[in-house]
Amino acid sequence: NDQIEYAFKRWGYAENCDVAGKLCYSDLIRNAVGAWVESGEVFIRIVRGQKFGNSSVPFALQLLEADMIDEDYEGKAERKGWHWKMGILQDEWGKPRKYALLTKHPGDTLFVNQPTEGKKHIFVDAKDIIHLAKFERPGQTRGVPWMASAIQRMHHLEGYEQAEIVRVRAGSCLTAWISSPESELEGDGVVDDDRVYDLSPGSVRLLGPGEQVHVPDMHAPDGQFEPFVRAMLRALSASLGISYSTLSRDSSQSNYSSSRLDVLQDQESFKALQAQLREIVLFRVYKEWLEIAVLSGALQLPNYQTEIERYQQARFMFKSAGWVDPFKECQSNKLAVESGFKLQSAVLAEQGMDLEEFLIARKNEIDMARQLGLDFSDKPNTSPETASKVDTTTNQQE
Repeated sequence: NDQIEYAFKRWGYAENCDVAGKLCYSDLIRNAVGAWVESGEVFIRIVRGQKFGNSSVPFALQLLEADMIDEDYEGKAERKGWHWKMGILQDEWGKPRKYALLTKHPGDTLFVNQPTEGKKHIFVDAKDIIHLAKFERPGQTRGVPWMASAIQRMHHLEGYEQAEIVRVRAGSCLTAWISSPESELEGDGVVDDDRVYDLSPGSVRLLGPGEQVHVPDMHAPDGQFEPFVRAMLRALSASLGISYSTLSRDSSQSNYSSSRLDVLQDQESFKALQAQLREIVLFRVYKEWLEIAVLSGALQLPNYQTEIERYQQARFMFKSAGWVDPFKECQSNKLAVESGFKLQSAVLAEQGMDLEEFLIARKNEIDMARQLGLDFSDKPNTSPETASKVDTTTNQQE
């Protein structure tokens, strides 16, 4: 286990795992999740047989945006019953067989109206592509952005905010108007015998003979902005499947109990996404990397060929969100472990730690403290030897 973990950690450096040498493995996964939310899907290409950086394993990853798949491609299928659908070659069962990748991003142009060259493709086998998407209906081929159902509401919110800003700025401009007996318009502010006006705080404007000023009512009912923004954000949070307080970072509308309930519901949603990320991406990358690492000689694992499934049983632990009151959380975990309702390994896994690593590190910490004559128990003025004698005396008395 130590050999595998060390080799995988070393491979996870940016120059080793990323074909572009920009992202380490954790940053690459983080970017993949961000693209998953924004575009509804992300593609990760597996590159075998080539070493990048200082890696001893000829294996690397390439992160691809959803735009790199040519959804308009309709080429000739290789077999009967196979067909191209939105840039993906599917067999008669709907299983992906190949992907039509563009050699250049369609948005990589210097000017907006610059004529683009003909599309150039490369075709990659499905075994070299990891497609991360939320498939919510049978037969779905491509992912849908998570905020697709709330885009219109967000567009309305943006327009309302802009209108509110213009209204407030126009209403805060105190302008004086001066009437003049002369009818001729002269000056730098005259264009085609018409004076051009703009509003600015403290400005003074001239009026010609017979001209009047009609200022529209810039005042809106008080207290309407925040409820409208809050309603739009609630709709957005519902479309994303998370709570309003998590999305907006606004806790003014909730108390401790409701906030705790929101955290619990959000954690259930996040656990489902984590499980999908673990099964589709993390486990797939680890399995492919392990195979290449053994074949290339970077790992010397006994009986690997006869016990492949044993070596592939990796665990991926995600750090859970802590509670607002850590003391109560610690007390509840202690009571659950002592009562036998919860395992200590489960408590540590919720914090992103491994039981074996924790116990070894804890023993080393205790041994080092004893060597230095330190005691971090509830008896700060008692040395380890004295504390041991006191505990022994207490046990004998009992």
